[in-house]
Amino acid sequence: QQSPGTVIATVVGDVARPGVHEVEMGTPFSALVDLCGGPLPGRTLRAAFSGVSNAVLPAAKFDTPLTYEDFAAAGSGLGAAGFVLYDDSVNMTLVAYELSRFLAIESCGQCPPCKQGSLSITTDLADIINGEASDEVLSRLAGTLRTVTDANRCFLGSEEQAVVSSVLRE
Repeated sequence: QQSPGTVIATVVGDVARPGVHEVEMGTPFSALVDLCGGPLPGRTLRAAFSGVSNAVLPAAKFDTPLTYEDFAAAGSGLGAAGFVLYDDSVNMTLVAYELSRFLAIESCGQCPPCKQGSLSITTDLADIINGEASDEVLSRLAGTLRTVTDANRCFLGSEEQAVVSSVLRE
């Protein structure tokens, strides 16, 4: 196993018992969720984020082992093993909006495609949430997601692209 030892994982969000657990690397993510009591009564878990810099881990991939390699192979990332879980009661476009808004605020502004792109993505997501998802908005959003990383000096634009694109795919 390439990720040996244990990991301290924090789980918050739509679980019965949010908490911090130390588990062996390689433990299925679903077993970590079980340690937190699983979903809230009557709900089904839908997605997990490992911070705001990794793509969403959809519920269909919750058996992914907690290793850096396996999470990367699943299209996400383990990061610092801090997870936020969402259930079927949540509007995932709203989640994408909130994460995009955070990244747009945190952008330092040195790279205009990142700062302006993140702000534009956030605005477009707000339009979608507000029922104004015209073809123009959707086209602009898709285009900005492709260019938000242009000339980036850090990883923030890539985080914006990965997180928002992954939510929209799911």
